[in-house]
Amino acid sequence: MQYKSISREDARTLEKFVGVCEDGKNFYEHAAEETDNQDLRRIFIEQATTRISAINALKPEYEVRTEEQVDESGTIVGSLHKWYTDAKRAIKGKEDENFVLVEQLEELEDRTLSELRVAIEDIENPTLEKRLTEQLTVMHQTHDRMKALKETLRH
Repeated sequence: MQYKSISREDARTLEKFVGVCEDGKNFYEHAAEETDNQDLRRIFIEQATTRISAINALKPEYEVRTEEQVDESGTIVGSLHKWYTDAKRAIKGKEDENFVLVEQLEELEDRTLSELRVAIEDIENPTLEKRLTEQLTVMHQTHDRMKALKETLRH
């Protein structure tokens, strides 16, 4: 299969969303390491795996079309969000640690959906638009899962 190259704008849009997915993967893996709750750990690992699937679906599209590697470190915003969560957990105390993790992961899911919608709207290449749109249902599900979990932990 021959791939068409893409515009710089499309390349930036795609790379940015892959970076957001990397943020999610990294944050979920971090949360899985930080929690003592085995059920939450399992959920966080499942959510990280979902992000890995999205990265694996989108990253080759970028790399084949641009002949460049995607930066796998995530974004500055993602790193700052993880740091903020760790600081907030330390301030809140042991009894609220899991709630803070889930609350912040749900915010990450909000950001992911927002960034995905922007990417779908901004991307010009129809094949890449389709690839991004394919991720929308899955990202809605991961968001809804964290939102429901946050409500459960709140009560």
